[in-house]
Amino acid sequence: MLQELKSREFHRIRPLLTGEQVNLEIRAIAATSSPGWIFVDDRVNPQTALVFSHGQSGFYFTGRENNPRFEAALVQTIENLRPRLAEMGIHDFEFSGTSEEWELALERIFVGKDLEKFTQHVYLFPDLRQVQLAETRPAENFQVTAISRELLASPEIDTSYIEKNLLDWWESLDNFLDQGYGYCVICEGKTVALCFASFVEDSNWALGVYTQAEYRKRGFAWAAGLKMIKYCQKHNIAPYWDCMGDNIPSRRLAKSLGFSLAFKYQVYGFRFI
Repeated sequence: MLQELKSREFHRIRPLLTGEQVNLEIRAIAATSSPGWIFVDDRVNPQTALVFSHGQSGFYFTGRENNPRFEAALVQTIENLRPRLAEMGIHDFEFSGTSEEWELALERIFVGKDLEKFTQHVYLFPDLRQVQLAETRPAENFQVTAISRELLASPEIDTSYIEKNLLDWWESLDNFLDQGYGYCVICEGKTVALCFASFVEDSNWALGVYTQAEYRKRGFAWAAGLKMIKYCQKHNIAPYWDCMGDNIPSRRLAKSLGFSLAFKYQVYGFRFI
């Protein structure tokens, strides 16, 4: 069995978080700003880690990719996690590595599984300070406002859509309000879209964007995203955008906000039987 670290021990995997494909999600969990679990081969001096993200409902492998001790304990660890994951409504083991070497290792380790495979795209700003953001607006009456304690407590606005999406990524609304930031779009008396920090690690923030189905393709996600990018500019925050390769609307939105493709990585998964 791999050893599960306590949250106060999460920092021990930081030496393993090197390379351009180490996702911001992993770094945020190691910093304990995002909820997750970490399993390692050695509690005191870990060489390889399996990191679970509550927000992504998936796992990341990082550190030394050819580690017989880690591999020997991995199968039983995954099996023991099945009931814990099932309680969360998770019935698949979804995972990715943090380098091309890890991707080769994972395909070898899980060679007997019926693996599904897809590509994620990560977008960054080469230099956010140099980006000039145009202020254009959808041709509708709407308001973009910061997500604050006052807004969430307002009896005049239904904030359930905001709260649901925030709590998919944060342990509590208080944690988000203390460590993150975000904007929402209010139109026709409803919260119709939002853009917020889904993962935070120091001055690096992953952005999450959501729009209610009946209000899509009307520019609201772009309006919230623009506000968030300007907030990042003002506060010297590096925004990070991670989406599935086949999510064409998300990729287009990222590019329209000024992001550039930084790298791609593979995600794998199999169904628990």
